[in-house]
Order: sequence, then C-alpha cells, then structure tokens
Amino acid sequence: MGREDWRGKQSPLWSAGERYTARTVEVGSLSGMPISIQAVSERIFIDRPTDYTAIIRSVRSDGDVWTSSEGSLIPGDRDYLPDVLARQSSIHAVLIRGLPTAVDLRFLEPGERSLKPQFGAHLVHTGMIARSLIELAQNLEMVGPGHDEFDVSPDELFEAALRAVLTHDAEIRVRRGQHWYVTPEEFPGRRLGMDLPHNHVVDMASSLLLLGQRYQDDGLTFVGASLTRPWLRELDMLRAREISHPWFYYPLGSDTYSGIERDRPCAETSVSAVKRGEDSSHATARARAIADWHRIEPTIVGEQYLSEVALAFRRNYMTKKDGVSTIRWLPGAPKDEPGEKRLGQSDTYAGAWCNLYKWDSPLKRHMNKFAYHHPPAEVFGATVLSAAEVAAMNADVT
Repeated sequence: MGREDWRGKQSPLWSAGERYTARTVEVGSLSGMPISIQAVSERIFIDRPTDYTAIIRSVRSDGDVWTSSEGSLIPGDRDYLPDVLARQSSIHAVLIRGLPTAVDLRFLEPGERSLKPQFGAHLVHTGMIARSLIELAQNLEMVGPGHDEFDVSPDELFEAALRAVLTHDAEIRVRRGQHWYVTPEEFPGRRLGMDLPHNHVVDMASSLLLLGQRYQDDGLTFVGASLTRPWLRELDMLRAREISHPWFYYPLGSDTYSGIERDRPCAETSVSAVKRGEDSSHATARARAIADWHRIEPTIVGEQYLSEVALAFRRNYMTKKDGVSTIRWLPGAPKDEPGEKRLGQSDTYAGAWCNLYKWDSPLKRHMNKFAYHHPPAEVFGATVLSAAEVAAMNADVT
C-alpha cells in the first residue's frame, strides 16, 4: 500500500516483478516530453546498423534475450521501428512510449541501457487477492464469536477486498451491454487499451458477485454476472458444436482475439490476433471460478456448464505418457504430445479440477490418480492449494 505506481500516484500495488511489469528508460525527448523504451527485462541494447535503422535487444535477468528485426527510424516507412516492436515483442513487451505521433527517431543513440522498475496492480492478481480475502472472511465468520482472537475481522477483510476490486473500476469497458476489463493505454505492458484474457477476469467476476451479495449492491452483482457471460457463451457454442473447445485465451470476438489496426496509441498501432488456447496452468483459475459462480448464482450458471467444463478438461487437456495420465500444456495441441517439453508441467497442481467431480463421474478417479502419480516436487502456493482441493474432494467437502 502507498507505493507509487507507473503514473506517479499513490495506490495499492501488487506487482509480480519484471516478468509481468515492464521497466523503462528514457531515450530522448520531443517538445520537452520524454520518449522512453519499455521492456520486461533488465537491460536493452540499441544497435544502429545504418543511419536510418535500429535493432533493439532485450535481456532479462535469467539471461533470456529477445531481438527485434531491423526497423526503420523514418515515419511512414513500412517497417517503422515502433510498429516492428508492437508486432514482434511478445512477452518482453518492448515498446517505444511517449510518442504523440509518428516521428523521426534518428536521435536514438546506440548502446546499452539499464531499465528502471515500474509498479502497477495487475487485474489478474487483484482478482486472486480479493477472492482470497473474501474466502478468509467467510471462514472467520463460520468460526463465530471465536474470530475475535484474530488480528483482523471479517468486515475488515471484506472492505479490503472491495477496495482492491474498485481500484480497477476505470478499466471496465462496456460494449453492447457486455462489461469487460481492458489494459489501460498507459500501463507498462502490451495490448494497450485492449480486452484482457479470460483468466485475468474470472476471479474478479467471483469477487464482484460475492461482494454484491455481502453489501446487497445490485450494481456489483450486475457487473459480476456480466463478466461471466463471454465464457458461458463459448460453452453454449461448444454444446452446439460451433467450436472444438472452450479454452480460448481471449474471448471469441474480442479485439485481442481478432487483432487490430489503429491510429493510437502510437506505441501499438498494429496488434496481431491471438487465437491460441489457454495453457493448462491458467485454465485451473477457470475451473475454480465456474464452481464459484454456480455456488453463488446457480440461476445464472446452471449445472450443465460444470458438466461441460469437466468433460472438456478430460477431452482437451488429459492425455497419457508412458501409460500414465498427464496434462497437456495447450488444449489438444499436437505439439503437446509426449516428448514436448511442457507436457505435464501443470500435473502437480491439477487439484482445481476436483471442484467439478460431482458433475462428471470419472473425474474423481482421474484426479486421485494424478495426485498419486504426480506428487509436488516443491511446495508453493499452487501445489498447496491443489493438495487441499484433492483432500476436500475425497472428504466430500464443498
């Protein structure tokens, strides 16, 4: 709390470090306004092969290096450097920020530069934190008067969750009655001003529904319910056999799924379509969320959706390697067959799927086999939560 975010404002922050939040370094100015390069890394190198072109290299703390194609420094050229970076930068999120319009960039000096950290509250982490605070508050209330011995009260936890959720109020966009969160255009990341992925939003939907109930606030409930609809629509499409799986990373029809060409922001005028499926480690958030939604609002999320999700998990993610069940990284992707390096990477924290065992009779047997064959090699949040979910399934605790 109380730390400065990337805008210089005091706000609650939960930054996941350089893997998620781009750092920055000033590389020039225009009419007194700074021009900077951002990157999810520690250092960048600017190479100048010619007087009219540049190449940017981004180096992360783990030694991972990303290198751009050669880009033109002259506005109007086909491979103008900011456009090259926007199209290519991937998880390194290398972009030129602060440009009011396309300008001549020949002022860029070659050499190495260290980047300064920036901080910001990521929606995906806010949702997880708010949902955890609410869960703890509900459990303390179940204790009854005995919760007085704790340093924090249920009311304080609910209020903290509400403050966290409202931090992102300005990031909601409404299109044709559908609410969805977008990345702020100024945020130190990429796909600026565009729709966020499913897994970033599902815990916010749960939190808003629960907070709406707690405070009898129809507005919170309405927005939370609206956030559930894009995935529920995709599950309806699956049932109608209009799509082959319900695990698209971005909502079908969203600007990020389809890609976009635009005039502003100048840092990203061209953003490629992202039509890939959700990786199995993130899909666990959806398994927990849809079970949440059904418990909170069964009239909105009926049992048929839980059955569809459980069956889709078994069809799209489960496979075998050397006769032992394992989980694909992507839904049904051929490159995730045995031998692919990410096959089985999420095996040790698959417990989230246990939340759906009541709606899919084979699932309990499968999840117990997973727990037996894939014990965690190390203990961290995801493996602890997964183990608790396996235990809860076997104790028939909901």
